[in-house]
Amino acid sequence: PLLVTSFVALQDVTREMGPTRFVRGTHTDPAHAAALVDGDATGLATASGTPPPSCVALLQTGDAALYDGRLLHCGGANRSDALRILFYLTLRAATDDGVGGAETLYDLCGRLLEDSASWR
Repeated sequence: PLLVTSFVALQDVTREMGPTRFVRGTHTDPAHAAALVDGDATGLATASGTPPPSCVALLQTGDAALYDGRLLHCGGANRSDALRILFYLTLRAATDDGVGGAETLYDLCGRLLEDSASWR
């Protein structure tokens, strides 16, 4: 994949918290184009009128979800009294000019850690 995204639950994520829903098979350009057809902002209805297969990320503290960052996904309404607190990280493959990838991410994290000494 071009993008790999992971998030780690920093507390239990229950159904009442509106967990992230992933729509299977929507990581492709044709799926993205289909999502914009006929004014259907979600593009999720199939010919039969039923939505495509999806799953929700019900996570316990410390669990991680790892997915292709191009996959259509969304958070639901949080109907609980708690905030959804997640740690997100997205990586992408480096390009020929060296932009992106682990080297750049490593450099960025190093600068953030150096600067963190002054955070208050």
